[in-house]
Amino acid sequence: MVLAKQMAAVLRKLGVPEPGTNFVIIAVAMTLVLGIVLVWLYALIRSRLGPGPKTAVIAAFIMWFGVYLYTGAINGTLLQIPMNFILIGFVWGLVEYVLAALAGAALYSEG
Repeated sequence: MVLAKQMAAVLRKLGVPEPGTNFVIIAVAMTLVLGIVLVWLYALIRSRLGPGPKTAVIAAFIMWFGVYLYTGAINGTLLQIPMNFILIGFVWGLVEYVLAALAGAALYSEG
């Protein structure tokens, strides 16, 4: 909703139809999978870096780099998406991943 007008303009420019129900279902499912991978990554690096928020934030940065920064830069350049749109997405994704990692780390327990 934050970037709805800008997103609609980019989609029109690219000749891509607006996302429908199938897109939303796939996006939600993939986001859930990425959240699980994020907590799994936290569990993997926890033994080396120690439990807690610092390790969660490091896990978030690793995932953010692989998901947002890399693919956003590549796809943004390829599709000629405006830089301000890409940067907003990068910041949004970083906040999203850090909050998710902190929540996942708080709920995680060796079991």
